Amino acid sequence: MKRLAYLAAAVPMLLSGILAGNVFAAKSHTKTITVQLCTSTPYGVPGTKTQSQGIRNGVALAIAQYRSKLLKVGVKIGPTITMDDAKADGSNYDPNVEHANALRCLAANHAMGYVGPLNSGAALAGEPVLNRGHMVEISPANTNPELTSVRPYQGAGGRASQEPATYSGAIPWVTYYRTVTTDALQGPTGAAYAKGTLHAKTFYLVDDKTTYGAGLATTFGAYAKKIGMKQVGVGHIDSSSTAAEAQTSQAIAAKAAGAHPDMVYCGCNPQTSSGLPKDLRNAGYMKPVMGGDGLVTPDWITLSGTRGAFNNYATSVGKPASEASKAFIRLYKRYFPTFYASPGIQAYDAPSFDAAGIILTAIYDAAKAHQLTGTATHMRTMVVKYVHSIKYHGALGLTTFDKNGDTSNRILTMNAVKGGKWILLKVLTAPSGISPT
Repeated sequence: MKRLAYLAAAVPMLLSGILAGNVFAAKSHTKTITVQLCTSTPYGVPGTKTQSQGIRNGVALAIAQYRSKLLKVGVKIGPTITMDDAKADGSNYDPNVEHANALRCLAANHAMGYVGPLNSGAALAGEPVLNRGHMVEISPANTNPELTSVRPYQGAGGRASQEPATYSGAIPWVTYYRTVTTDALQGPTGAAYAKGTLHAKTFYLVDDKTTYGAGLATTFGAYAKKIGMKQVGVGHIDSSSTAAEAQTSQAIAAKAAGAHPDMVYCGCNPQTSSGLPKDLRNAGYMKPVMGGDGLVTPDWITLSGTRGAFNNYATSVGKPASEASKAFIRLYKRYFPTFYASPGIQAYDAPSFDAAGIILTAIYDAAKAHQLTGTATHMRTMVVKYVHSIKYHGALGLTTFDKNGDTSNRILTMNAVKGGKWILLKVLTAPSGISPT
């Protein structure tokens, strides 16, 4: 993974050399300004390292695509401010570190956009900070509805706490956006597949007490009951420490196996739940185990082991990597051939490419309209202005946002572990009549 990190860091420098001749094209402008993007992911967490690297790759590729175009309007892209929001011990993401990362990005006067974070719980801490600074934030991975809901969702989040500057009218638009849909759609989609395709009539519900995990489990459970499935038990993995995780996972597995459900649903992150499938198999439970997009990473399979990664399913948000635009795939193969070969394009790589591309397009539009001027706050406000009404054609196809910052895309996928890898089973559309917040 060190080599992969090196490659992501090296691409902007390499491309800068390749495209150095374009700098002179910008001399026709009276002034060339420099902009930067910030990224924040839990790179230091083993269970999400590959996902984090993929997001970094996506951002680097977007910069590669837009560098020369921006130079034509007098905008030079500086080095990406790449940040890690993992806890010091690498056990999970740290909301306090994400809060600090948001402040660090705001303190960089050239920073005009923020791609990330990976985890919804981290975003809850960083979003208000960035909003007060009028900094556009686009996550390629956050799925918790709390982040974009006008009112608190299931008792948390809401515009007043998450977007204070927008709530007070200091900025007329939201500053937080995402290129993937939410758990309000992901949970029900998983439940519909469980009943319709896996023919499950009963389920045992598990979560890891995190913002993402608990929220996803709740939406799955509510919709599963609505369509006639019966819940036969519930368990909560204690993710406060490695020892607590192991102890609670084993206890939950024993109870779940004893309840004989048709399936176990785990609203969990990979770093907190990798022991559960193995514990379930050791307890004699061999029926399907399902989770959400957080589990669709090779790191989760590695941590779960051969015995654990058996009869496992997971939804993911957005188009499958195989259906990303041909231009994106060609660019990926060109600049990251090793990563493309193994482990391959990850679930959030195309969404992060589009997240960065949307920000860079907004910067281009603002510069072309001669509105990228004045203070850093004013320039950031102008970037948000162009993001909120954007119609962007990228790796995922057409992306637009509603007034809350949610994507118009409602596509999800169902995936399963086969031969030690996640494979695509089916492209799905969320059940009708459900709002993303």
